[in-house]
Amino acid sequence: MLGRALVALTMLSLFFVTLGVSQVGAQQDPYGPTSSTAPPSTVEPNCNTTVSGTIGSEQTATVQNVPFGATVRVLIDGREAGRATAPSAFQEATTTLNVPFTVPDLEPGAYSLVAVGADFTLTCTSDGMFDVLAASSGKGDDGDDDLAFTGFDVFLLVLLALALILVGRMIVRRTRGRRSSVA
Repeated sequence: MLGRALVALTMLSLFFVTLGVSQVGAQQDPYGPTSSTAPPSTVEPNCNTTVSGTIGSEQTATVQNVPFGATVRVLIDGREAGRATAPSAFQEATTTLNVPFTVPDLEPGAYSLVAVGADFTLTCTSDGMFDVLAASSGKGDDGDDDLAFTGFDVFLLVLLALALILVGRMIVRRTRGRRSSVA
């Protein structure tokens, strides 16, 4: 009899525990749904950037209405010049993504520039073309070379230093000679 009462008591406690767990699971999350996928967007992405750049320069393409978690690649003449991934967390369905890219080593001229995502391809300039400009000559606005010193420049500075040391020694000898003749 005691065994039957113990089994009944165990079954009754399991029933109440199961009922309590199911009630906890049925409550709504006060912070909203916990799904990690963004709702589908009805807003089409768009892109804009500068219309030209010199070879090797850093540029940025701004792509708006990118789905969260999407990777966007910037292609110049079919070559990948940059890539960025939108963050995974979302408040809205889309975000604005700044994609840094480097102007590739191409002959100066006009080339197609597009931003490509998983389900979109966008032109980033009004006519879809990006002007690659020739690299600068290495001279600043004042005409001076912006290059580092070379070994020859250092050699000239060493010669100048030696000449100044010799002139200084000659001056010291002359002043010592006058002191001894005066005394």
